[in-house]
Amino acid sequence: MKRSCIFLSLLVLLISLIGCKSNAGNNSGDPNNEVYYSTNRTATVDMDFVLDFSRHEDMLILTGFNQKNYGLTVNAAFFDLDGNLTGESVLTLPSDDLTRTPSASDIDDEGNIWVLFSNYTYDEEIGYEYQNSSLECFDRFGNHIKNISLGMFDTDTLFSMDIIIGDGLFYISSVGHIRGFTAVFDENGTLLFELDRIFGICELSDGRVIVKRADIVDERASFFEVDTMSGRLGAEYKLEAEINAWTYYSGSGVDEMLETTPSELYVHNIDTKTRTMLFEWLSLGINPAANLHRFVVLADDGIFCLNAVTGNRIALMLITQSDTPSETGEKIVLNLAVMSDSSSVRETVAQFSVDNPNVEIQIKTYENYQDIRAALNALNVDIASGNIPDIMLISPAIPYESYVAKGLFVDLYELMDNDSDISREDFIPSVLSSLETEGKLYNIPILFSVHTVVSKPTDVELGASWTWDDFHALMKSKPSGTIPFSNERSAMSMEEFFSTVFYYSSFEFIDYGAGECYFDTPGFISLLETAKHYYPNTADYGITAADFRNGNPLMMAATIGSFGFFHSTRFEAYLGEDYFFIGYPTQTGSGGSYLTYYDQVAISSFSENKDIAWDYLKYVLTDYQYNDYDSENPMLMKGFPVSIAAFEKFAEESTVIGTHIGNRIEGYDIRFPEKRDIDKIRELVYSLDSYEVSISYISPIVMESAADYFAGIRTAQEAAQIIQSRVSVLLSERSW
Repeated sequence: MKRSCIFLSLLVLLISLIGCKSNAGNNSGDPNNEVYYSTNRTATVDMDFVLDFSRHEDMLILTGFNQKNYGLTVNAAFFDLDGNLTGESVLTLPSDDLTRTPSASDIDDEGNIWVLFSNYTYDEEIGYEYQNSSLECFDRFGNHIKNISLGMFDTDTLFSMDIIIGDGLFYISSVGHIRGFTAVFDENGTLLFELDRIFGICELSDGRVIVKRADIVDERASFFEVDTMSGRLGAEYKLEAEINAWTYYSGSGVDEMLETTPSELYVHNIDTKTRTMLFEWLSLGINPAANLHRFVVLADDGIFCLNAVTGNRIALMLITQSDTPSETGEKIVLNLAVMSDSSSVRETVAQFSVDNPNVEIQIKTYENYQDIRAALNALNVDIASGNIPDIMLISPAIPYESYVAKGLFVDLYELMDNDSDISREDFIPSVLSSLETEGKLYNIPILFSVHTVVSKPTDVELGASWTWDDFHALMKSKPSGTIPFSNERSAMSMEEFFSTVFYYSSFEFIDYGAGECYFDTPGFISLLETAKHYYPNTADYGITAADFRNGNPLMMAATIGSFGFFHSTRFEAYLGEDYFFIGYPTQTGSGGSYLTYYDQVAISSFSENKDIAWDYLKYVLTDYQYNDYDSENPMLMKGFPVSIAAFEKFAEESTVIGTHIGNRIEGYDIRFPEKRDIDKIRELVYSLDSYEVSISYISPIVMESAADYFAGIRTAQEAAQIIQSRVSVLLSERSW
């Protein structure tokens, strides 16, 4: 049975019953008459992260750990074959001075639980230092039985480990690492042999261990049986498989192996060398990129999946099949267009499908075309031919302004105003206002973050004007060679500084609505000269907290998308005193902090199911956002939610002492966030009205001429004039 090491927040197993139809078929995609259903079970399990989900006789065993209040506890939960929770235990770790990090787990033939640990010692000066890896064995009651030392692995592989136990051997793999290897140990921890370039491993029901070796150049995958006698790859099975398939599991038959891809589940028969698609994951409300984490095959009775519902909520899902039609009847089909695949969008679609089995959202991705223009042309052909997607994910490649002008999108304000459940007042006002077009809202992001600059109050007075003139005056008061802004670990080169500031202030030089640009102006020329004056040709990657505390670099560039200490109080540890968010200087002095949006969603005005499309978007913006993040780990937030209720929920939870582990930066303590830290982030978010505008098609022109200036080939004025001319032409042609 293939097991993969996936860290997953786990708190609640939900219950529901849904019937979902899937076009299952053979390798060419021809449909058959099978209908697949998923049934969810309920239980409460004290785990934050999952290590393994396995079957032993008539039990399903889930192992994982939680990490709270500066401590780590490894746990096991036991279910019967109907998915009912029957018991739990805490695995008792050996008492010593080591700090242990679990990375994988498996069950042996006796039902004992084996956990693979990476072991560290801690030193005040150097922090945590890796010592070795070990296998620890526990009985089902949590009693420690045995320890096997394995020595040291490459530290780059420690966080992507797997373990399979079979015939008294331990197969330790790092299939998620670029190296890809499988090391085989005996029962005493002696390394017998090692296989390289292994990117998939599976134990068949008869005990054979099959590994996948991928050829990246030919984009082909080969499968081999592990020959334990010779310590080499044995019989090869020429199976047709996707090179990017993720995990492999034992099937119900002796020669069967299941293959999970980003969108489907396939069954391989290694004897007949056939590959058959069973179903598409999204049709069952499962997003394998973020939701599906393990499954156990129950012979002909079905498949038990460990499936995340949202964030820290999990469904233990039994998938069965039938040849009878679904009781849910015909589905309403919505089309969602994306230029590139988005795991977070797939997750929202999967979770929406769980609660809405009569709705199927089909995602069409255009990224497989040769270039952006080809992909965009394909989308435009679909639109022109009447195949207009119901929902569209706005990306930098899409001519958003042109689509708005052509009336392609619904005004979301109208949908909000006509909805009895929510209104525009339920969302962060600065986010909505920054996206308005003549008072209308044609798209809204799922998440957002803020890019800003963090400063000490002793350098810049809080609330003072912050123009480029103010900036130059401040720098004149500092010692020669002072770096103005730096990333956390590295100073910027002149090109990096220029591109960063231009990226977030491009609206000062480009008026997209009017199709005009203003690069041959003193403000833009000054930006070029500032980059060359204060920054070197190459970046120094040796910046430390001590450098910030000594005033060189002066300020820190930062992206904030969480209330956790990593996004708030770590700044105090770096700067050595209180901090505030000042942003980059601007020509007007208003402060250059900018909103960055993720997964901006629009609804087509031509959709025949606008109400259903709005139901999906409303779900994403409210229920999904409110329950998405693990409140025990606010540092894991992928961005701020636009829902005020969700935003405030996570703000409050982030100030609870003990909900996440503290840390140190180069010997400096990072305290837990307090109300004053949350207030600073809230004030920053609510004060902004500028957002990151995509300049992917303009940036190469700007950077090419800027590089000529930095190299001394042109003057700043000459570079600005060339940029002005070329971008003006591009803006006039911007209709594709």
